Amino acid sequence: MAKAKLSDEVKTYIVQALACFDSPSVVAAAVKKEFGVDVSHDPNKKAASG
Repeated sequence: MAKAKLSDEVKTYIVQALACFDSPSVVAAAVKKEFGVDVSHDPNKKAASG
């Protein structure tokens, strides 16, 4: 199943929220509320490691 790409506006929102030390779960909930987009953070995936 192909995933839709995030718009630059959503990406900027996520980066700014994480820069303010919001947790990934808080950021995901805020993105869902603000933009209606589901994002997830899976700490078990390779991209989340390191």
